[in-house]
Amino acid sequence: MKKLFKKALAVLGVATLALGSLAGCGAAKEAETIKIGLCIPITGNMPDSGKLATWGSQMAADEINAKGGVLGKKVELVFEDDNNKGDKAATAVQKLIDKDKVVAIVGSAHTVAALPMGPVCTQNKIPLISPNPTNVKITSVGGEYVFQIQFTDPVQAAVLADYTYDDLKYTKAAVLYNISNDYPKALAEAFVASFESKGGTIIANETYNEGDTDFKVQLTKIKEADPEVILFPDLYANVSLIVKQAREMGITAQFIGGDGWANHKLIDIAGDATEGAILTTSMSVEDPDEKVQKFVSDYKALYQDEPANTSTMFYDAMYVICDAIERAGTTDGAAIKEALKTTDLDCITGNITFDEERHANKEIVIAQIENGSYKFITKKKH
Repeated sequence: MKKLFKKALAVLGVATLALGSLAGCGAAKEAETIKIGLCIPITGNMPDSGKLATWGSQMAADEINAKGGVLGKKVELVFEDDNNKGDKAATAVQKLIDKDKVVAIVGSAHTVAALPMGPVCTQNKIPLISPNPTNVKITSVGGEYVFQIQFTDPVQAAVLADYTYDDLKYTKAAVLYNISNDYPKALAEAFVASFESKGGTIIANETYNEGDTDFKVQLTKIKEADPEVILFPDLYANVSLIVKQAREMGITAQFIGGDGWANHKLIDIAGDATEGAILTTSMSVEDPDEKVQKFVSDYKALYQDEPANTSTMFYDAMYVICDAIERAGTTDGAAIKEALKTTDLDCITGNITFDEERHANKEIVIAQIENGSYKFITKKKH
């Protein structure tokens, strides 16, 4: 997989050079293309996210260019590796701004890298679109040039709590979450608050640390509490271990999770232990919406794989930023920022507008794992 990804990046590099040769050299090259930076984890502990981000953003850029580009010019993607680390991300963004002269940046795939990127972009008056992270602090820490097109943890948690309490009719829940990671911690805390506010009861609230592989002590306590539903709000790598151990221990409660579950590797690793689990996510390949189905078909034809959350979010992010540049009528950062505020765009993950905190207003998909696939159930908005 790593070799394929490197090969894909090499091809992108050749394509970028080709665009440059068509445009000429120096100032002439910059005048002929609109450069958008992609700051993503190409190496490090999350290279799969980088691969998916590359696929989604490149697909969108190619479509936009085939339709005439932006402001009559071709869109040129410039890639930088943030290694999924905060310090690397800040440095990579600065390089995109200073050396590559990008007019906007899309990234990163995860919160740890996305948080340090924002202040750099705002200081340099370069718009940043955050596609993936759900952390509510992305825009407040990042500043006025940062826009978040993914739903935030409080909103995601509220939708999940609403569905659990109102639709599934569960009133007794347990939570097991990673206390050393901001994403599951924020999602767990927000779910607890929302579920209890509706009248539900949290009868077990357990934690673990990143790197833990044995969850039997916490799961034993949860089993003894006998909840109807259990929230595991982590990423697929940890969740796959937890759900397998839970089922092996005879826990039969309904499992629920957030968008961190939306990766087929979870099903590949955990197998039948995931069957019937319910999650909130950005999109479902089974969504009957015609726009979604065309995207899924085109993506499969291009990459011989189903689109994942990350690839879809980066695809939408490219359309959002290019739409703003086109409406701004210029590549000036301040003008693009103002255009972003009035975004009203139908994307694959739903219609996107921004609130005063520059968070996206959008629907959230409820899906259920069934026979190895993420089955579409419904869409909800909080």
